Amino acid sequence: MIRKSIRGQNLFFLLIIPVLFSGLPQQAEASDPTGAACIALSKTGPESAVPGDTITYEFFVTNCGSLDFASGVAWVVDPLFGSNPLWQGNLYAGRQVMFTKNFIVTESICGELVNTATAYGSVNGEDLTTYDVEDSDSWTVVVDCPVCGDGMLDAGEECDDGNLTDGDGCSANCTITPSCGDGVLDAGEECDDGNNVDGDDCSAVCTIEYGGEGCTPGYWKQYQHFVSWPGAYAPDTLFAEVFEDAFPGMTLLEVLELGGSGLNALGRHAVAALLNAASMDVDYDRSEMQVINMFNNVNPGSKDAYENVKNILNFFNEQGCPLN
Repeated sequence: MIRKSIRGQNLFFLLIIPVLFSGLPQQAEASDPTGAACIALSKTGPESAVPGDTITYEFFVTNCGSLDFASGVAWVVDPLFGSNPLWQGNLYAGRQVMFTKNFIVTESICGELVNTATAYGSVNGEDLTTYDVEDSDSWTVVVDCPVCGDGMLDAGEECDDGNLTDGDGCSANCTITPSCGDGVLDAGEECDDGNNVDGDDCSAVCTIEYGGEGCTPGYWKQYQHFVSWPGAYAPDTLFAEVFEDAFPGMTLLEVLELGGSGLNALGRHAVAALLNAASMDVDYDRSEMQVINMFNNVNPGSKDAYENVKNILNFFNEQGCPLN
């Protein structure tokens, strides 16, 4: 009976021990047979981040000696998180604990974020003022902050063309600014065809490149000048065969003879521009297709739009007629 009772107590002891210690960290392979105290710290985290990211650091604290930090205590301090311990508790010989801590990267942090954590171990003391052993480990996170002029469009930037030069469409503080070559006709520009190339009718500095010749609507509508009309067009050619049908049933000659402003004025100068562009004897500033597109792009449209295009064509048409 006594033998069975002892066996029962041993069995109870063997069963209860794993239950009591099942929540402790796993056994580490390393131990110190000399009876010395030892503590080891390893700190890891991501290698890079950007402002606004949440960094998760992992801390591994190991009792690498053969003396328990049980009557005493072990603890970890990281100045990145203040002066209070991030973790403290008993740590038995050969055991390890792991815990995590989050840190939010602010916009004031750029470049390398380097910080060092320290683990302390006290065999007998419990007041966190004295310790027997310590170990430190550092981790570096490279924080990539938005930089205007690096060629990468970051949050808060309207543009980033890889430089800090004003006047090229993207300012030195990475905001979009009007510039020649952006395809938008800005104040002070005569034209803007979306590039900075000469020889395409709009110069590299957004001024109109002129051929220098053009005959007026008054010239082309005169009977004696019908012989100068280019072969592709005749006075009785319908306007709608060339342009959008803004003048139903009317011929090119009839549109040339229209009076008034607005669409009528635009029509007159569009026909004259078409004949100038098609003529082999007139060094005109626009091609036939360009003239046609200039008219079609604003029709139907507002009076101001008509007036704007009419003024451009009027300028070209009155540069001087080399015919007859």
